[in-house]
Amino acid sequence: MKNKKGLAVSLNVVIVVAIGLLTIASLSVFFFSSSFSQISEADAQRIFSSGCARYCQPDLYQTFRNAYTASQNDENFVRACERLNYGDRNHVNRCFERCANCNLDVNEGDINTGYDNLLALTERG
Repeated sequence: MKNKKGLAVSLNVVIVVAIGLLTIASLSVFFFSSSFSQISEADAQRIFSSGCARYCQPDLYQTFRNAYTASQNDENFVRACERLNYGDRNHVNRCFERCANCNLDVNEGDINTGYDNLLALTERG
């Protein structure tokens, strides 16, 4: 009987150690992946300028809402905007304020939809 108890304790120790190692491994992957997802400020400026040139073309997107939706789905543009502290995923429209010559057609419906800081864009146009 002594052998069975010794074996059960060893099995429990192995299970606890395995769970601990899995936890440490998953935390390591999380921290390493978040640190590698940072982009440099120079890359962020380049991506942001390219995004401004793309999304602020009224001929291409025609309305603010179309440009906003497209830019919000552009992961690189959102990351660049966040890296430069111009806005965040939920307020990508704040990034458009930082774009030079952003001539999007902001209409009354867009303003009433709840996008913030749109008046700054309408004052330019």
